[in-house]
Amino acid sequence: RIGMIDGAVDVRNPALRGQNIVYRSFHDKTRNPATSDHGTAIAALLIGKPMRNGWSGLLPGAQLFAASMFEIDRQDQVVGNSGGLLKALDWLAENNVKVVNISVAGADNKMFRNATKFARKKGVILVASVGNWGYKKKPAYPAAYPDVVAVTAISGKRKIYSMANQGKYVDFSAPGVG
Repeated sequence: RIGMIDGAVDVRNPALRGQNIVYRSFHDKTRNPATSDHGTAIAALLIGKPMRNGWSGLLPGAQLFAASMFEIDRQDQVVGNSGGLLKALDWLAENNVKVVNISVAGADNKMFRNATKFARKKGVILVASVGNWGYKKKPAYPAAYPDVVAVTAISGKRKIYSMANQGKYVDFSAPGVG
């Protein structure tokens, strides 16, 4: 069992059809959920089945618990729902998910900090993007918290993504461009 917190996931995507996905949205019900583009891409990277081009996800036979916490605000912008993030982490922990990818990058936040400590105490390993604000910017959270594994994006040519944050808190790099 692996988990992710991101946007919606389109299980009709060819890479995800027939895969073992348990999906739940934690967006504010008075708002519309965000599009499924990013969430679907991350789900395919994690558990996508082999495609004709030879590409497949890292763990194509795994069960994925996918939680959405992104929504569209009144200005038609995609925003994260911090309450949704906390509820998603709780749901994932309740379902005995031990590794969770979090596609969220923001400022230091006491609620997020406490949520990462909660997850760690529950035995959950959190993996998060270091952010796309540029290498000279401040660290992005939750990746910069000590209880989180921080991952930066690299291209197919193994070059660091030009907009990726950099710093001592970065633990690993992984495909994430294009």
